[in-house]
Amino acid sequence: DDTRTHLVPFNGYYHTHTPEQTRSIVRRNLGQYLCRRESLWLLPLTTGQEFDSPETLEDIRKFKAASEFQLRTRVQRKAEIAVVVDEESYNHLAIDSTVFPSGKRTWYGCNAEVKVSNRYVNRLTGNLLDDQRTRLARLGAPVDYLLASDIEKNIGKYKLWIFLDLFRSDEFLCHAAEKLRQSSTVLFWCYAPGVIDSQSKTFGTANMERLTGFKFRELSGSGSLEIEWSRPRKTTLLMGYPETISPRFALADSRAEVRGHYYDTGEVAAGVKRIGKSVNWFYGGNTVDAAIWRDLAREAGVHIYSETLDPLFANDRFIALHARMPGRKTIYLPRVSDVSDLFTGKILYRQVKKFSYNATLHESRIFFLGTPDELKK
Repeated sequence: DDTRTHLVPFNGYYHTHTPEQTRSIVRRNLGQYLCRRESLWLLPLTTGQEFDSPETLEDIRKFKAASEFQLRTRVQRKAEIAVVVDEESYNHLAIDSTVFPSGKRTWYGCNAEVKVSNRYVNRLTGNLLDDQRTRLARLGAPVDYLLASDIEKNIGKYKLWIFLDLFRSDEFLCHAAEKLRQSSTVLFWCYAPGVIDSQSKTFGTANMERLTGFKFRELSGSGSLEIEWSRPRKTTLLMGYPETISPRFALADSRAEVRGHYYDTGEVAAGVKRIGKSVNWFYGGNTVDAAIWRDLAREAGVHIYSETLDPLFANDRFIALHARMPGRKTIYLPRVSDVSDLFTGKILYRQVKKFSYNATLHESRIFFLGTPDELKK
């Protein structure tokens, strides 16, 4: 964690400027590490004193106690969504250092005010990976990130599988995908899944069909990955940014229900069909809105903790929420439970299935499903 806090001079990077901002951002980060059962590694790069305030050190002590509780009691992750990323696929991409504006970013300016400016990303993968991590964190349910090599050993564990960057295929991956389709799960394939067979060194839609079970057609020329997404009983939603990409692929599958079109050509860019016990999606773009991820997760039977599109992290005993916007927040629990505040050490609610509170801008809370006394056992 290399957060630049109010304790060091402003140096041009993302930076907090008041004790309140520091507490909010550090607590947000601690909540993520705790709920994902990750270790804490502080990396004070500027002066070495970024985390030296008494308030921050006290929060870290409480984080440490909660982490030790998790180890003692074997707290389970309990995520129902798997996001698959594939490092080997990048061996097949050209080197491209081009960056272009893609949406907006919010950050703290040098006078502690919230500022908005253009966000710049790399072509294709900037939105497909970096931006989607942000959006997936806001869908209202925890996600696990897996390497493609770990798919088969986790079959049966998740209700929704999202494949962000699996551009390659081989016998092992096709076998794993076929086993997934034999289970009652939802598979969501993003841009060009399996287009390169890493064993035969071939490129094309036949490889994509073997991996996903969909039929495709490669579009000629280059174009935008902006997609008009059709929502039942709702208005059409435009997702993505006008970056120029080649190749692009259209669905050519008569068994698939069409759910989206490329904005510039009208070709079929998204669809869904059932294969065996599974529900399968293809999405030809590289950007999916957080609300759509939430809707897809709900349709897959995933428990949704929050509807307000704030960053949320959770496991079987802890829930962390960072208020991206101020206002009323409601947390829906997977079971009836007592609820305590990790940092105040106070019990907030007894035997509830949901609870609500008012959050200030960027306020971060970590809730424990249980009583404060349980943490001390």
